[in-house]
Amino acid sequence: MADEPFDGAQDEPFDGAQDELGLEQQVCKRHVKRNTEALIEGLKPLVEQDVDGSLAAMGVSGEQAVADLERLGELMRPRRPADEEVLEALHRRYQGAAPPKKGEPASLAYRLRMFFLDRWNLWHRLTRSGAGEPGW
Repeated sequence: MADEPFDGAQDEPFDGAQDELGLEQQVCKRHVKRNTEALIEGLKPLVEQDVDGSLAAMGVSGEQAVADLERLGELMRPRRPADEEVLEALHRRYQGAAPPKKGEPASLAYRLRMFFLDRWNLWHRLTRSGAGEPGW
């Protein structure tokens, strides 16, 4: 499993410029959903056991982290714009996780921090629907 649990959608080189200019950027919602589901399933056994102790160091139990991942999975189905606040709260729970030092792998807590941040940042793109767009 890679150190950073992302599907690449968050680090496109033109995200910032497109956002600043108010330009639409296409996000493949099906890919994000599928990748999110796969990442959740891959992370759940690791967070259940808090394999590196980083969750406990932040005061987050493995059970809470699993519940947070499951909640993210639930949010990905209806894609309600109002759920952006829930994603923000999920991210903020892990916001204190320190980034890895150069050359070291990211802690589990940091990976969750960045995973929730990525989905929170993508949320406005995931909840937009074009005319006649069926959704997922």
